[in-house]
Amino acid sequence: MEMKNNKITIRLSDETLKKCNEGMDITNCKVRNEFIEKAIEFYSGYVSAEVHSEFLSDVITESMEGIA
Repeated sequence: MEMKNNKITIRLSDETLKKCNEGMDITNCKVRNEFIEKAIEFYSGYVSAEVHSEFLSDVITESMEGIA
C-alpha cells in the first residue's frame, strides 16, 4: 500500500538548515524531505522512550515503597 505524503511549508533558521544539509550528507539522504522524516521518526522515538522510562521509574519506585 502506497503512503500518501502531505505537502507542507516549514520555516527553518539558517543554522537549522545548515544542520539539515550536513545531516543529509552523513545519512546519504538524497532530499531534505527524507532527512527531515528520518529526524522526526528518531526524535519521536526518543521522546516516547523518555516518557515511558519516566513512567516506569515512577511505577518501580511506587512498587518498592509498597514492599518496604
